[in-house]
Amino acid sequence: MRDFANLSSSKKNKRKKYKTKHSQAASIEFPNVIFLISISIICIFGSFFYFDTNVEEVRPRSITNQVIIDFPERLQNDLVLIESDFKSFDSGQCIFFLQVETYGVKKYANEAVDIIQNGSNLNNFYIEEVLLKKYENKIFYRVSLGPFDNKSSVNNAREDIIGLGFSPMVKQRCRDKQ
Repeated sequence: MRDFANLSSSKKNKRKKYKTKHSQAASIEFPNVIFLISISIICIFGSFFYFDTNVEEVRPRSITNQVIIDFPERLQNDLVLIESDFKSFDSGQCIFFLQVETYGVKKYANEAVDIIQNGSNLNNFYIEEVLLKKYENKIFYRVSLGPFDNKSSVNNAREDIIGLGFSPMVKQRCRDKQ
């Protein structure tokens, strides 16, 4: 039998070491480095003149918007123009209502009325029962305010109701001129 244990140690000794014959010198000589730097400087200065660059600091303009929103008191006296595509109506013949919310359960409608009573000085509210065939003859409870004499009054009430967290809709009923 042959012993292979000594064979692996003999391979380590047979490795060849490679050495360079030339000493390590700089691959780019000093005059060439100076030449490259000078060419790059000439290109930079030439580009400033050729491209005619004008570098300036950009400063934002000051904002001068001043919006003032005010609602004159004379709107309370029926001086509001109501545009309508329907027949012309006399402003004295229109009454306005404010639909606050519609609920499927009367308990929730009563809670909305309590919120309106406690949170505002409005007292002309009512709960209307509405039967809708669209929803299989289900009864809904509509919390409404009104009637109001003019558009300004209903809009003031609407702002109060929005402040309580509701999303009311203005409804208008008018009679024909005859």
